[in-house]
Amino acid sequence: MDIAVLYRWKDMQRVLCDPSLLFSNRTARATKLYKQGEYELACDGYKAAIGEMCRMPSQPLADNRAVVYFNYARSAQSMGRLTHAAELFTHVLEAVPRHERALDHRSECYAALYDYDSAIADLKELTQSFKPSVEAATVLQGWTARQVDLRAKASKKPHATLGVGVNATPAEIKRAYRTACLQHHPDKQANASDDSRTRSRHLFARIQTAYEKLTAAPTRNHSSSFNAAERASGYGDDDDDDDDYFAGTHFRPSTSGWGGAAPSAHEYGYE
Repeated sequence: MDIAVLYRWKDMQRVLCDPSLLFSNRTARATKLYKQGEYELACDGYKAAIGEMCRMPSQPLADNRAVVYFNYARSAQSMGRLTHAAELFTHVLEAVPRHERALDHRSECYAALYDYDSAIADLKELTQSFKPSVEAATVLQGWTARQVDLRAKASKKPHATLGVGVNATPAEIKRAYRTACLQHHPDKQANASDDSRTRSRHLFARIQTAYEKLTAAPTRNHSSSFNAAERASGYGDDDDDDDDYFAGTHFRPSTSGWGGAAPSAHEYGYE
């Protein structure tokens, strides 16, 4: 009797410690929660399942991995965690490169995070690899329309990006630029959510580009008098230290990080 109990206990220990079995059980429960709309609990379940998957001696089939990551991503997206969802959709595409729904939903996440270029790239891939059919023609039209809309947003005029009129003076442009920088500076987002930081990063890049276009001599009708107008308005040589940060290339953000050390909040005039 004692031997039988011992064997059963060993079998139980094996089951409780087997990552393959734990992965299967956690995935099944998480999927049930996902279908019930319990997205927070589903995210916790999928996260635990992926932890077990990493411990497995051999990985599940690519299609099975894609299902887990896709449902996890959809749960995160439904909760508004778009940065995390986009990362998870990327894992889906690593497992199944031509996963149509993952590309579609990832483009939605990118667009909502103001990463218009990445969203357009996903939609372009969808339309290029799409196999048209009569019943699916509406889907293709929808992808095409979204591309047009995102291209319009990505090509927004510099004046509109800074929120100034087309006849704005150099001083007005600089004031608008500084206000926008203070609002979207990384130091301001230190305690914000991942999505807020991502949005600010992309907005900040467009603000910088818009300012450079408006202050570049070849692109301004009144460029020859720009410096003189600045001096007359009080935004000239007396604040050259700020200009080093606002106009310097080391101040330009990129998708892979800062081109150099970003100025601190103190250097912008706030703590």
